[in-house]
Formats: sequence, structure tokens, C-alpha cells
Amino acid sequence: MGIHEILEVNDEIRALISAKAEVSKLKAAAVRNGMLTLREAVVRKLFQGVTTVEEVVRVTRSDVG
Repeated sequence: MGIHEILEVNDEIRALISAKAEVSKLKAAAVRNGMLTLREAVVRKLFQGVTTVEEVVRVTRSDVG
């Protein structure tokens, strides 16, 4: 099963990319515009009973911050 973090490029995101903004600013704008982080997507699967806490931690370890 795939767990995805999808960044939809809108005018705000496009401007940040063009300005070579820091990743943290891009991520904040993306989340503000409705993007689910990888951790949020996998936690939804956890609550649906599709995965385990251990798997959530394993696949989202680098998504902190």
C-alpha cells in the first residue's frame, strides 16, 4: 500500500519555489494550503486499522519538523 505526500503547486508555492525559499517555508505553505504530510497520511491509515504504530514510526521517521 502506498502512502503519499503530494504537493500541489499553486501560485504561492510557485512563488516560493521561484524565490528558492527554504524547505521549511515551502512545507508550511503546503500544509497551510491543505497538504497532508507523510506522517499525517500514515496516521490516518493507523486510525483506519490498516497499519501499526511501529510501521508509522518506521516510515515517517524523517518527517519530523
